[in-house]
Amino acid sequence: MGYVTYLGIAPLIVAVLIAVMWAYSYLVLALARNVLFGAATLLILYVAETTLIVLPRIHLYLYIYPQDIVISLLVAAGVLRLFWLRELGGRRMLLGIVFLLLLLSIGRGLVIFGAKAAGNESRFDWWFLAAVPYFASFRYSRELSEKMMVYWMKAALALCALVVFRWTATFLHLGIAGQWEVAVGTNIYPMRVVGYECAYFLLIGSLISVHLILTGNATRWHRWMLYLSAPISMMLEHRTVWVCGAIAALLFVLYTRRVPRQMLIAVLSLLFVMAILVTAFVIGPGSKVQHSYGVAVENSDDWTWRVDGWTDLYEDHFNDTVSTLFGEPYGSGMGRFAAGQFVDTIAHNEYLQLALRIGVVGLLCFVGIYVSSLWTIHFASRDHAGLLFPGKNFWRIWIFMSFACFVTYSASYSQSMLFGMLISVSTSVGSQAAYDRRARFHLLQTSLNKAVSV
Repeated sequence: MGYVTYLGIAPLIVAVLIAVMWAYSYLVLALARNVLFGAATLLILYVAETTLIVLPRIHLYLYIYPQDIVISLLVAAGVLRLFWLRELGGRRMLLGIVFLLLLLSIGRGLVIFGAKAAGNESRFDWWFLAAVPYFASFRYSRELSEKMMVYWMKAALALCALVVFRWTATFLHLGIAGQWEVAVGTNIYPMRVVGYECAYFLLIGSLISVHLILTGNATRWHRWMLYLSAPISMMLEHRTVWVCGAIAALLFVLYTRRVPRQMLIAVLSLLFVMAILVTAFVIGPGSKVQHSYGVAVENSDDWTWRVDGWTDLYEDHFNDTVSTLFGEPYGSGMGRFAAGQFVDTIAHNEYLQLALRIGVVGLLCFVGIYVSSLWTIHFASRDHAGLLFPGKNFWRIWIFMSFACFVTYSASYSQSMLFGMLISVSTSVGSQAAYDRRARFHLLQTSLNKAVSV
């Protein structure tokens, strides 16, 4: 009877598999043709994850999350786009080395430790790094870059609404607040209703808003986003975001020689809004919030916990030459003693995390992408401004912010879009600059030949 039943449902199973494969192929082709579709998918996924804290998952041999499915689509589309890629460039080569070392580390982990151990440990690095080649494979015009940045700001607007809702629920002691209190530390820091990645996301949204105003491409809601996302990102009690905000403000002053009147009014208005919000939230709700900000400023336990863990990881895992150069396989674990307690979680340091799993070689390639991009963008001429939208200062500031945030946190897949765009725009600027140099050299050579012939 069971065999007959199986034969009866077999056509249905085959039909479902064919439909799934067709839908998957269609989505891959759509993503390969339109990067805006990929950006929207990734940002919607991130907003949904931040809202729900944990997205629905499928339990097969190990848990399959929506992020796994979306990232696999982006990887397939990125591989497909290799056939369209005309500019390879040194940065894409470095990214290829990082990606191959990542695959090698995951593959070794699957063989040695099994799918559960290797898959679960590699998940966050995979989500971040695997999506980067997709966004790096496109060439970004000024118009396309502007649309991508506007998508980011729309996601930031949705996250601002989420933060305000959670603040309201927390201070009104609603039952729903319990869903995020333990997950993001609201029980210790009342204003910290979302994770670090969200606060950093909002800070980048503020940076985009500032540069849209500077370029004259800002609409009214873009300007209002500056007054909304900047204060909220600072009030979420994430000290790393405070440091990144200070770096962004300092570099903005150093890089921006002439501040338009419109931008000056926006900054002064922002300071006024932040002063009102700080007064309302710190003094108004009572001593609990005021005390939590004091704890966030003075408490050094988190930093001590991190440094102790980093020291223990360094002493335990960098003793073998091969492992130091190429990393240990995923699934090896990151158990360490931090502040007297044994923990086995991510390293809370992107540099150390990558060095442990893809080795010093992979880490140098990863950092080299940022450094070489910074070098190219820093010396880019005004003729290449269209390729660097929303401005070379934006990209320079974002790179330094990334350097800072990687010290205390691992990278989030929400940053994959900007990282991929950085690789693409810096490669295009470098190629255009090289073409211009060859053209000038050829023109000079032609002029010299004519002068000699005369």
